Amino acid sequence: MKTYPFTPSGVQDMQADLYALPDTQLELVAYHIQTDFSGWIQQTFDLDPGQQTFLINLSPFFITSSGFSTALAVRNRLAIRLVTPALKGMLTEKLIRKTNNLVDESDGDGGYEASGELEFEILYP
Repeated sequence: MKTYPFTPSGVQDMQADLYALPDTQLELVAYHIQTDFSGWIQQTFDLDPGQQTFLINLSPFFITSSGFSTALAVRNRLAIRLVTPALKGMLTEKLIRKTNNLVDESDGDGGYEASGELEFEILYP
């Protein structure tokens, strides 16, 4: 299984490969993201030991929310961005902020449409 660097360009490359999959395969990946977000991150990206520890220690509420948001974006081939600071220096504290303007709509006749963008930002407060 191919892995990607956990960088903005690595996330873009992952999306390009993922979004080229047929719908049925993409749905399987989205389901995995939704049900095991942490596992999917670890299988998809090259994380250093510090990043792995940080991921393991994230709030389960954040993990669940991120899994649902990311699965929605993937199922609908919407943009997912990773924003990282140019220089982190010797800072050791960090946080991850997830923002989005994801919208999904259903008309009651089986019609469905989703739009928007998902962003994960790494901050060093």
